[in-house]
Amino acid sequence: MPTNLPPEAFEADRRYKEATTVSEKIKYLEEYISAIPKHKGTDRLRADLRKKLSKLKSAGSQAKKARQPAGFHFPYSQGR
Repeated sequence: MPTNLPPEAFEADRRYKEATTVSEKIKYLEEYISAIPKHKGTDRLRADLRKKLSKLKSAGSQAKKARQPAGFHFPYSQGR
């Protein structure tokens, strides 16, 4: 089925494809999804884009949860 996307959707798609960081991709993908009209012809496209967005958000949260050092470590000394 044809989707008949507006020009704003094509512009958002171009920006999404040119984005380099995960946060930029998430931002532009959300814009792209919001620019797509909701009707029978766009259901599959919207579902695919929402799946990509979910994967990007989980990848972004995984990067943020990088292991950090436990803090300072003071070795036990026998002399004191």
